[in-house]
Amino acid sequence: MPSQEMQDVIDGLRDRQKASASQAPPTLEQRRAAFAPAGRLHPVPDDVMMTEVTEWWSIEVLHGAVSAFRWQEQHDSALIEAALTNGVRDGAWHADG
Repeated sequence: MPSQEMQDVIDGLRDRQKASASQAPPTLEQRRAAFAPAGRLHPVPDDVMMTEVTEWWSIEVLHGAVSAFRWQEQHDSALIEAALTNGVRDGAWHADG
């Protein structure tokens, strides 16, 4: 049986889920506005031990006949949109030298 603090969190999440069930899905602009890289979406009570389960996806583009930076400029909007509409919570661009 969960602690009262954890039960309150669970009840709050269930209430939000029920309230949003009858609403239209959020627009891309709303999803982008709510996007919080590396931030917690829900508070975790102090008496709850958490273990993160993570999936890591990577797209690697190397410089060649065309600059990898140019490729990023051409495709970043579509990749960000696809990530946000499929539940990604954190994302980052990284460049090596």
